[in-house]
Amino acid sequence: MSSFKNHKDIEYRLLDQDSFQASLDCIVEVFLKSEPITSLMKVGVGEFLPFASGLLRHALGQGLSWVAVDRITGEVAGIRVTTKLDEDFEPRVSFGPKMDVVVEFLSSVSEQGRPLLACSPKKSVHSHMVAVDSRYQGLGVAKTLLERASFWAWWKGYETSVGEVTSAFNQRILSKIPSYKAIHRVSYQEFQKDGRRPFEALKDHSECVLFQFDLSDFSQGVQS
Repeated sequence: MSSFKNHKDIEYRLLDQDSFQASLDCIVEVFLKSEPITSLMKVGVGEFLPFASGLLRHALGQGLSWVAVDRITGEVAGIRVTTKLDEDFEPRVSFGPKMDVVVEFLSSVSEQGRPLLACSPKKSVHSHMVAVDSRYQGLGVAKTLLERASFWAWWKGYETSVGEVTSAFNQRILSKIPSYKAIHRVSYQEFQKDGRRPFEALKDHSECVLFQFDLSDFSQGVQS
C-alpha cells in the first residue's frame, strides 16, 4: 500500500475513544510480528493483549498519545503511546510466562537507569511504544508521531521525555534529536533470567536503551 501513498494521505491527532480499538489492534499486530523482544519470544495474543489494553486505556485518560490515520480509509496507520512519568502505567498482575519476562526486562532497564536521569518526574513524560502498520512504513509516520507527541507534551508544560527503545530502527530516529542521551544500555546477548539468556538469539538488534531528551527540541512543532 505504501507505494500508492504519501505523507499527505496521513492525518495526525490525539488518541481518543473512537481510535482506541484500531490503535490497540495496530499495536498488537506490529509488536507480535516485528518488535524485537516480543516477536523473538513468540508472545501470544492472549498474553500481550491484556498488557497492551491496560497501557492504552491508561494512556487514553492522560491525553498525551498520538495516532496517525489514513485520510481516505480511516485506518490507524500508527500510534505513539505516551504517559505522565509521575502517573505511569505500572502492571501489577502476571500476563503469562513470556510476557512476564518482557515486562521484567524493560522494568529492570528503567529501574537501573532511573537514578541517572536528570529530570523531574512531574515535568516528564514516558514514551512507552511506537507502532506503525507495515503498509504505511516508509512514509515518515514514526518520525512525525515523535514530533507531534513531543511538541504537544512541551506545549502542555512538560520538559523531558524518557523511555526504553528496543529496536535499532527507532534508536536511529531518536539519535537525531539534538539533546538525545542514552542513559543506560542493556545488551540482549548478556541479559540473564533464571540462568538463561532469553534474548540471546537476537541478531539485528543489540541492546535496549533507556533514553532521555529535552522536549524543547520540538518547540517549533513538526520539522520539515
